[in-house]
Amino acid sequence: MSNKKKQKKKVSAREIVAYSITGFFWLGGLALCIMGVYAFNGPGRIVYNPMYLAQKGFSKWLGWSSTIDFRILGTIICLVSMALFLMFAYHYANKNREFSERRKRQLERLNELIAKDKELQEVSDEEATDLDEDKVIDELPEQTTAKIN
Repeated sequence: MSNKKKQKKKVSAREIVAYSITGFFWLGGLALCIMGVYAFNGPGRIVYNPMYLAQKGFSKWLGWSSTIDFRILGTIICLVSMALFLMFAYHYANKNREFSERRKRQLERLNELIAKDKELQEVSDEEATDLDEDKVIDELPEQTTAKIN
């Protein structure tokens, strides 16, 4: 088992709203498809079927001379909403992937800077140990006496 914490994907409110709206329209299209199937396959004559009459009423409301088939309309709505859902999913997946890649690059740069800083500290520590206090003290009086005399 690894001790690393699992990184959870941050889900924004916009993403949830986008998925919810497209899901709502997809379910509406599915409902229209089901009503269209019932309109043509329901019990009794097709002229007296309430779903068929709803199709005719919807056509009149839109001002079209031909009857709008709920099966076709529902299928179109389902396809459009599914395409939008996939576009949103692709967009937010790319956004999260770019964020994680950027975060990895930042951590790599940070690790490089920390490594360089450690190297510089080691070099400065080595220089400090090379300079013994005895050597410094021994050399200083000779230089000062030469300057004074």
